[in-house]
Amino acid sequence: MADSSQYLRSKTRSTFLTSLFSISLALFVLILLVAAALYFDYLRGKWQEEFEMILVLDEEPGKERQTELLSLVQSYPWCSGVRYVSKEDAEAEFLSTTGDEFYSEIVGDINPMNASLNIRLKVEWIQADSISQISKELEKIQELAEIEYPIQYIHQLRENTRTLYFVAIATCILVVFVAFFIISGTIRLAIFAKRLVIRSMQLIGARNGFIRRPFVKMGMFQGALGGIIAAMMLVGVMLGAAGFFQELSELKMLIQTPAFASLLGGIVIFGAVLGWLSSRIAVNRFLNKPLDELM
Repeated sequence: MADSSQYLRSKTRSTFLTSLFSISLALFVLILLVAAALYFDYLRGKWQEEFEMILVLDEEPGKERQTELLSLVQSYPWCSGVRYVSKEDAEAEFLSTTGDEFYSEIVGDINPMNASLNIRLKVEWIQADSISQISKELEKIQELAEIEYPIQYIHQLRENTRTLYFVAIATCILVVFVAFFIISGTIRLAIFAKRLVIRSMQLIGARNGFIRRPFVKMGMFQGALGGIIAAMMLVGVMLGAAGFFQELSELKMLIQTPAFASLLGGIVIFGAVLGWLSSRIAVNRFLNKPLDELM
């Protein structure tokens, strides 16, 4: 009898550890997908801010006027940064990107480039209606010839992002179902091992809530612990990736953001809630079953 009891405890412990590993892995995949979406959104914001709104000037202003224009643009709440590009700088940038093999033969000594103000917008202002409002404000500049801004590329970027988000959400839903069934299965095994004890407690008048409580607590503990392990795995993977791959160095910046801290806390809470829900459903399936079904 003692050997049987010891075997049962050993089997339960082994099942618990195996289940904890499976839950942690499922929650890790889930939090990894969310972190990837968060990272891509972070990069998308940076990419959008890299696009410049170019204010082409019909004539090159003097030094004082350049300072006035820079101060004016910098005072706007939507401005993330602004730089003045002279005719010479514009020509140098053009030559650096296209080469000068035929340029001098075509234009000779004439510089056909225009001076410009190159403005970077804050990401929250990069919307169609906001761009229209900003353009109306900038049209008041006397030297302005035209405004250039690649809004169509930003729209395309956002369309591609929506597709990626849809795939990520569908995958996350699938992972949640997997984690749910893993926890439910673990709780069912634990309940099955104690099915006769549960039946005996019912026969002496124990209420369902009293019987259910320890199993639900175990499910919550298991889910929360799995969430903690998944969060630690994610931080380790991100720090390792940032250290090994220079292109992913900005992952360290993402880890320091409030959104990422909320993500780590959220996966622990989500794991606990998932454990509570799945264990509660699993226990309810066994309660009030006939004795012959429990055998």
